[in-house]
Amino acid sequence: MSLGTTVGSAWSLFLAAVALNSLAVAQDTSPVRAEKEKLKGTWFMEETRHVNAKDRKATVKSWLRLTFTEDKALIETDSEPKGKAEPYKLNPAKSPKELDIGQGETAKELIYKLDGDKLTIAFPFPELVSGGTFAERQRHILRPRDFKETKETAAPIVLVLKRVKQ
Repeated sequence: MSLGTTVGSAWSLFLAAVALNSLAVAQDTSPVRAEKEKLKGTWFMEETRHVNAKDRKATVKSWLRLTFTEDKALIETDSEPKGKAEPYKLNPAKSPKELDIGQGETAKELIYKLDGDKLTIAFPFPELVSGGTFAERQRHILRPRDFKETKETAAPIVLVLKRVKQ
């Protein structure tokens, strides 16, 4: 077999592998892809609450709209109405399911649950921390483990969003 034939065969195999990989990506039915499909669209905040250890609720008066695409989340708020698009990652295998929005030092670690046209997300609020021991401060920084206070994490901020019908 000549060098030209060997290179030609190798190139053909490479192109076939690329084509098969593209087909596999197009037909990907992974849990992450399925979950992203469920999240796609625009969600508007219906309710915001911070539940503390004594189960008191503090409601925040502001608005939030999240629009999920395949790989970005557009975050629009009353303070930033034009919005900011951030990459996001999902881990639907965790319990509760995990959602990371942003990247680097600005990334927010959330948990979420999706029930039809209702999306509930919870996230830590380290800005509420002042003083205390290292362990106490860590409780306010870590990703919530539940939608309420736990031994490991402080009470998170909980947002309930409703899908905007197109």
